[in-house]
Amino acid sequence: MTCEEFEKKVMNLLLSGDDEISVRLRKQYDVAESISRNFIGSSYFTVFHIDDEKLRLKESIKPFGGVSGFIKGIEQVKFRILMKNGFLSSLVGIPLTTESTTVYDSIELVQKNPTQDTINRYQIFDGMNDEYIYKINEKYWDGWTLESINIDYDVITITIEFESPESKPLTILCKNHLGISYIGQWDESWISDINVKSNTDLIKHSLKKVIELNGDNPRKGGGIKQIGDDWKELNIILDDNLEIKIIFRDIELFSKII
Repeated sequence: MTCEEFEKKVMNLLLSGDDEISVRLRKQYDVAESISRNFIGSSYFTVFHIDDEKLRLKESIKPFGGVSGFIKGIEQVKFRILMKNGFLSSLVGIPLTTESTTVYDSIELVQKNPTQDTINRYQIFDGMNDEYIYKINEKYWDGWTLESINIDYDVITITIEFESPESKPLTILCKNHLGISYIGQWDESWISDINVKSNTDLIKHSLKKVIELNGDNPRKGGGIKQIGDDWKELNIILDDNLEIKIIFRDIELFSKII
């Protein structure tokens, strides 16, 4: 298998969705010219050029992936597509080991989320609680890493980053929280998924603890929180299945991406 054949196989997997955006991106790839290919160890970087202005997307799409390369059973490279000004910009293979190879027939490609809609990977963060929660639950989080968690009296701040060098950190603010469950951290920061749930066992346990410590009718926490408020659970799942759970009332997202 040649480098060009391998690249095409990866791109076909990445763009295999049935949604409108994937269809339009496939049309871009059909006419795209690969103007450069670079290799550094097990890293892989291809730059595309597309001339057809009619194929430009108006939507702003974050880098997205979902395909990994395995060599001898070891996950070595995660592949991502980067966009620029509405066009396919580049294909990036990001190494997970120090091994390198140019024998493409030895690389097994695995598509982790073949039914994931590309539209759910847009960089759109605006709105109040329900809109933020919807976007968190719909977003494709593979490729993000946990950078930091900071706990203050009334807010827990989570900072995460995407693996692309063009990406900027995303901050999740869990305001008016009841606490955090985070046990078992060992050697993982890659994020598998992030979601928000209601009526969980941890929410019930947290409210029960508040009543146990403060009585059946506690005064407002921080002058704001009440037992009967609409409580949610933010769940961050790392690649080793460690779950970080935060119980909160209000949530906000901030990104410096322009």
